[in-house]
Amino acid sequence: MRINKLFLLIYFLGLFFYKGFGQTYQKVAIPDKTTWLVAQEQLFGRFIDTLYAKNQIDDQIEIWFGCSDLDEQILMGMLRESEDYSKLWFTPNGTSKNEELLVFDLTLEKGDTFYLGSTLTTVDTVFYRDNLKYIEFDISTIWDENLRFIEGVGPNISVAWMVHPGIQEPYVVCKYDDALFYVTENPIFIDCSINTTNSEEMDNYYEIKIYPNPTTGLIKFQNHSYSVKEILVYDTTGRQFFIENKIDEMDLSHLPDGFYLIKIIWINGITETHKILKNSF
Repeated sequence: MRINKLFLLIYFLGLFFYKGFGQTYQKVAIPDKTTWLVAQEQLFGRFIDTLYAKNQIDDQIEIWFGCSDLDEQILMGMLRESEDYSKLWFTPNGTSKNEELLVFDLTLEKGDTFYLGSTLTTVDTVFYRDNLKYIEFDISTIWDENLRFIEGVGPNISVAWMVHPGIQEPYVVCKYDDALFYVTENPIFIDCSINTTNSEEMDNYYEIKIYPNPTTGLIKFQNHSYSVKEILVYDTTGRQFFIENKIDEMDLSHLPDGFYLIKIIWINGITETHKILKNSF
């Protein structure tokens, strides 16, 4: 009789966990410890920027966005996780909590549907890698990888993927929780940077560094090459400015304070773009 009771107890416990009750996943965001390096593509080029998990207010965590080598600039909104870390809700900055958006769900199974913004997507496959659960959908990003939910990381198009017009086609390259936690295996990237070494020509040209950043106006080009054809300056709306520049420096002091994009065009047609902040104070 005791054996039968023990068998039934084991059976129901197994059924309990098999159905997913009690399942706990890796936590996605830890305030003041978690950062995501996010790639984005705009008309003027590709960038690696940073999302930060900052202060926790009640059950929500602030998510900030900014250039990776500057202090955070924009409060994107508030992130909330379920108790088992399987779901994420995001409330865009300036909206009330009852307008929070479900942006991540690890309980989905193959064939289930999920709204990506206004687009209805379907789960193609569920798999595990490095002991993390992945859920992959039938819609692709511009980074040649399908939309994925990754345990402990969030959506591979970032937790703020439909919140701010300044982040277009975002893609999570790496995640840090103090130490490096996640690196994408997408061949478009090497470690946490956009992969430019698949072009032998690019190896010879992609060497310019622009400093100081932030700048009060005058910027200098380190390792400048005479193979540069043209240097263009845009603001973040895409408006182009005419700047007379020397071979190793450029003066932006007459422009308003704010972010600017410096687009460098090489004689072989290859381009690279840098984001800088002009701040006169």
